[in-house]
Amino acid sequence: MVAEDILYRFDPRKIRVMSGDIAEGYWELRGCVMNRAADLFKEISSDPASLLDLDQQIASIEIQTVEEANKACNLAGVGIGALAGFRILGPLGAIAGAVIGQSLMGNCAELKVEVELKDGRKFVAQMDKNIHKRLKAIAARHASEQPS
Repeated sequence: MVAEDILYRFDPRKIRVMSGDIAEGYWELRGCVMNRAADLFKEISSDPASLLDLDQQIASIEIQTVEEANKACNLAGVGIGALAGFRILGPLGAIAGAVIGQSLMGNCAELKVEVELKDGRKFVAQMDKNIHKRLKAIAARHASEQPS
């Protein structure tokens, strides 16, 4: 696990595209649009190929696997929380920060999801369960608006 993967967990808007018909790497969901970030530490790209408008484009979303947070990620959450708490409030802050870091990182469930778009493109992505709910809401909103 690299630093980018750990920092990715702190941003609930991030989607990690693992394979498929769109570019692999980290994407960010803003409203109904996915923007590709070349690197977590760089600005979002404005290249048209780096934008994917999901509005009325999602044909199906299927969960492939559900992975609970791994121990390395839990330890990273405890460590980062403890350091931040110590920096702000000293030793008592370190304890509180470790508890908060554990709760933030320890309860993360990563979903591996296959998304099929109406234009035939597909991709497999790893995302937070809240991002999955947002994608399902985008797909359901437009499915209910179409006449039967």
